[in-house]
Amino acid sequence: MGNLFYNNSKFIYSGRDGDDRVLLDCSDYLSNKSRVSMHRVPGMDCLIIPDLLLGLLEKEKLNGEGLEFPAVLMDVLLAAQLIKSPRPVKLLEYGSMKGKISFHLAEVLGAFNEESVLVCAYDTIEPEWMEHIAQSEHLPKLSFFAGDFGQLKLSERYFDIIVINGQVNYMYPEDVITDALRLVSEDGILICYSEYSYLLESTFKLYFEKREEYEIIPSQKILLANARDSGWQTEAEPDLDARVQSDIEKAEALLSENHVHEGELTEMTDRLRRDIYAAAASGRNDLKIRLIECKENIIELLGLTG
Repeated sequence: MGNLFYNNSKFIYSGRDGDDRVLLDCSDYLSNKSRVSMHRVPGMDCLIIPDLLLGLLEKEKLNGEGLEFPAVLMDVLLAAQLIKSPRPVKLLEYGSMKGKISFHLAEVLGAFNEESVLVCAYDTIEPEWMEHIAQSEHLPKLSFFAGDFGQLKLSERYFDIIVINGQVNYMYPEDVITDALRLVSEDGILICYSEYSYLLESTFKLYFEKREEYEIIPSQKILLANARDSGWQTEAEPDLDARVQSDIEKAEALLSENHVHEGELTEMTDRLRRDIYAAAASGRNDLKIRLIECKENIIELLGLTG
């Protein structure tokens, strides 16, 4: 289980492997190009970054939604991006649900620059979304967009940052990620919050082998990647169906055995991973879903035997 703490003007993530990472160093004044100060100037009463982030933590504790860690971790990761420039930022929350995460995104964006844009997209209108947003003290330019997941009718390459809210149970997460890549700028950032959404998490990892990963608990993670690091492929492969069917049958045979060697499971995991890339390249969503589910079963068994 990971942890997030504030010490010596630093927001630090500590993973369960004991690896501490400084996410935001508020004593490194020269790194801050934004319009919000990292420290309070004597004689001036103004909002500073640590007060903003720690204040959001206290608000979330009072809400009692159980989102203290993931929401504030996302706040810190977002702030670490926003300090890089004073210009407004355009952010899309893909799957806003009732606005629990939207509130945090609005607060951080609005505090850094009221000219920033926050678009919250969902497939239905949720009245509770406005109730959460209304609690914000700092608002950017804000809009709610209702559309179909996987094909939001928004401008391509428009957004600097896209947050994929994994509180939503997406039926086809690969379509969501593909759509997000269409909408984000070429050098943009994608942040994926996974909450008991294993297929979304696995698919995001498939697209982004190079990524930052922050575990909250095993069923909750935040994944961050640059759009330019997407491993999406476009070349189709012949005889894919036969090969995939054969590999799935071999994997199912391994899963049914009473005793299986760790090496066999590792080899099968690698084979299924290659199949997933090939299915993605061919646009075969049906095969990708079957393969990802099969790979997760193999990985689970590998964890039990390891």
